[in-house]
Amino acid sequence: MNRKYVIPIIATLCFAVGTVSILLPFLPLGWFLYAVTALLLIPYFSPFQKGFEWMAERDETGFTKKACDFTATIYRWAKDEKNAHLIEKMSSECADTQLGEDEFK
Repeated sequence: MNRKYVIPIIATLCFAVGTVSILLPFLPLGWFLYAVTALLLIPYFSPFQKGFEWMAERDETGFTKKACDFTATIYRWAKDEKNAHLIEKMSSECADTQLGEDEFK
């Protein structure tokens, strides 16, 4: 299978499972999977980056950093080092933003 198509397929599956998780209250993975979907699609659709940055600014739990780390792992598995580095850079920015917010509390 050509790895070029793996990332969009995984993103579609994450979105579908995230939608089901949002509809079923006992599955708390919906927003996490939406974040992973946005991260996976950032290289294909640049507006997702602004949406993810908006979500990361409002995150107080740290799940955006976890989503970034998980997505970087997926990109490494798909042998896409360029996008893995992009996501890792965003992950460090998420961690920096969260540390900055903690100082003011």
